Amino acid sequence: MTVIVGASWLFLVWFLGWLSLPLARRIWGDEAKLPHAAFPDAGLAAGRMLLLVIWTLLALWCGHAGVPVRWCVFLILLPGALCVWLGIRDWPILQATVRERRRGIIASELVFLLFFAGFFIHRGFWPDFNNGEKPMDLALIGACARADYLPPPNPYAANVRLDSYYYLGHLQAALLTDAIHSTARWTYNLMCGTLPALCFSLAVSLCGAVTRRVRNGVIGGCLLLATGTLEPLRQWFKPLPGVEAKTWPIDYMATSRVIPFTINEYPWFTFSYGDVHAHYFDMPVSLLVISLGWVLFWRIREGWDTRGWKVIAALCGTVLSANLMTNTWDFPTYTLFIFLCLSALVFYPGWKTTLRRDKQRATDAAPSEVVPEKTKTSKQHKKSKASGVKSATQKQAKGKARSQSEVAAPVKPSHSQVSPSHFGLRLGMALGAMLGVAMISLLIGWPFLHHLHTAADKPRYLAQPASPPRSWLLMWALPMGAWIMNLAGATKRRLAAGQADGRIVTAAIVIPEALWLLLKLLTNNDYFVIIFLVTLTLWTAYEAFFSEDVVQVWLCRLALCGFLALCWSETTYAGFLSDGDFRRQDTVFKFGLQAWFMLGTAALCSALRVQRADESALDVNPTQDLQDRTSAQEELEVSSRQSAWSRWPVTIRLIYYILLPVAFTSTVSTTWARMHHTSEASHMDNVDMYAPLRFQGWDVWSNLGDSERDAAQWLQDHARDGDNLIEAEMREGGDYSVYPRYAHATGVPTVVGPQSHTFQWGLDWPEVFDRKAAVRAFYTANQTDVLQKYKVRYIVCGELERREYTDESVAKIEKSLAANKLFGAGVSADPQHLTTIYQNPQP
Repeated sequence: MTVIVGASWLFLVWFLGWLSLPLARRIWGDEAKLPHAAFPDAGLAAGRMLLLVIWTLLALWCGHAGVPVRWCVFLILLPGALCVWLGIRDWPILQATVRERRRGIIASELVFLLFFAGFFIHRGFWPDFNNGEKPMDLALIGACARADYLPPPNPYAANVRLDSYYYLGHLQAALLTDAIHSTARWTYNLMCGTLPALCFSLAVSLCGAVTRRVRNGVIGGCLLLATGTLEPLRQWFKPLPGVEAKTWPIDYMATSRVIPFTINEYPWFTFSYGDVHAHYFDMPVSLLVISLGWVLFWRIREGWDTRGWKVIAALCGTVLSANLMTNTWDFPTYTLFIFLCLSALVFYPGWKTTLRRDKQRATDAAPSEVVPEKTKTSKQHKKSKASGVKSATQKQAKGKARSQSEVAAPVKPSHSQVSPSHFGLRLGMALGAMLGVAMISLLIGWPFLHHLHTAADKPRYLAQPASPPRSWLLMWALPMGAWIMNLAGATKRRLAAGQADGRIVTAAIVIPEALWLLLKLLTNNDYFVIIFLVTLTLWTAYEAFFSEDVVQVWLCRLALCGFLALCWSETTYAGFLSDGDFRRQDTVFKFGLQAWFMLGTAALCSALRVQRADESALDVNPTQDLQDRTSAQEELEVSSRQSAWSRWPVTIRLIYYILLPVAFTSTVSTTWARMHHTSEASHMDNVDMYAPLRFQGWDVWSNLGDSERDAAQWLQDHARDGDNLIEAEMREGGDYSVYPRYAHATGVPTVVGPQSHTFQWGLDWPEVFDRKAAVRAFYTANQTDVLQKYKVRYIVCGELERREYTDESVAKIEKSLAANKLFGAGVSADPQHLTTIYQNPQP
């Protein structure tokens, strides 16, 4: 990799943040409209991701309209021009904002650059693609970058477009690759440094906004993304049968496989492992949705008829469409979160108190403001005539009868002053907004949805109990404990105030745990996990709709979505693995990551937030008059400037001081392991934790032999969209193996790819096996029908073909195609990997 390629990539991604700042400041950094919620970096990190999302969505639509992806690079000029115009218009304000927020901006930029450099250098110790899901991700990026239109060609099925898999994240990587005029060979590992940098800078900014401290934002963002599971405890003290207990090195893969027969990846594991898969691409998109949800929740306080929250809601729908097409598994949960933020139109913090107060006002005002007709005296009638006010009797005489309430009614208020008692009006507005957000996301995602043909199974019910409690707690004990402390503090305040609902919540907590003990005694099955989850879900839901603390309400609604994701993964399963032992692997994996981000963010921010007296619950109510807001604020005591964490019991804090290093052990072991491997053809288990470190550069093709790299480069330079190749397939399976190396390296479609992944990408099982048989018949019996059937242009004869189909069979093919040779060295320093590429004589 040249220095120019790396520097160009970094500058482009970094510059997008500053280009987006005029727009981002209006969304996340306007202190006048977000006095308690503005981002400390004025939205710099969020704006960077927003601009990337908009650019990619524009490219998707133009690609489906027939515009080549390489030309879609210039679409960045459209949102860029808008940002420049806003920057010129708001230049004085922008300068003042940068000066005032310089601490937050510096922190955000340092975090971005630090983690980009760290993970980019980390990939230099294990840069190749022959490991995990990297082959398919590299192939997708290459296919998108070469595509003349979308959907891109299917790298695992020649002559087929990819219409059964989400690829928006790979399209984003392809746009960045084409923008700097490079190839995925060099930009794959650059993307491995970019995604963690985007995630960390976004998380730090979001946590800083919620906790009201730049320092707490840095701590919260780093704890969210840099901690792992408590799996080291099991390996140290009670390992699984047949596994030797040892202190170091630990089994780093086991830290992401805590619950049996599932995948339990945490963000740092994903960052270190380096599979730029759909769930990885969607991490910064998910954090962007949460950031927009925070702003949306606060902008609603301006009034339900204002334009600000409606624009934010439209942006939420736009980003949710990216969420849908990047990793479809995440779309329902994050859409629900935005819906819960929009529900603040009806169930704003303090809504119940306000309704009671309005009702009491109406009751108190009735006797004094409304005088019944029968009680009016002649003197009052005379007085009313003298003042020019007509009585109800006179109105009836003139045929203009009106109800008593209408006579006493005040002047009709404006929309922003409509009483909260108009529940139906507010509910209709909320439902309409939710429908609008859903329609925007689905309409923008229509090109993807219109072609989608998924091979995944439909959700099915999972028999209980599903997860062993001990394993489950190794995964979730830390965020659960922090969130319980938050809920317990809220309940304690209710009980101290003598509120009945506090006692109800306490009973609701005790009864399910008693039920769990009873079921365990009667059935000998441990239902702890599902009962525990349902209990915390209901407890969180209660706080989400009845708390009068603004930030607490938002955190509870965020955590509620995380709990629902966990409940879903404990009660259902879906995916590509049917009914075997690993049937719930995909469900636990995808929904577990959603819970990590949503519940983890809520738990950390609740522990680190600094509650101020001016964060009145009723202050967020857009319908309350100024006098009530002032009186409500005066009733609040000025709380401590310390974070909630400092008020936790000493014992609880001590437990966390002990367990947090264990969680960091998981992340350190993963990073250390991914810097060691023992063979060029590296695979999952080829790790030697004691081997000396060896920096290998950033060539993602480094696992290929010399002549194989030359052949891949030749294909990269000459193949165009519509060109297909034929190369060796593995007789059985082929997933997570070196097959097919050229489709993986370049994205040029091969006749058939790895068996299971080819099925996942849209081919039915019979067609998968037909293609495998056709490739084998070509190499072993020189049956050329396959070349015309799948429009093959390039025929590969190399080391894998000779190994799989014998030297004699391949030699016959090479002899018959000698006149059509396109690439191949006569003498090679790497004879075992010598590769020759021929052209189909009848393309």
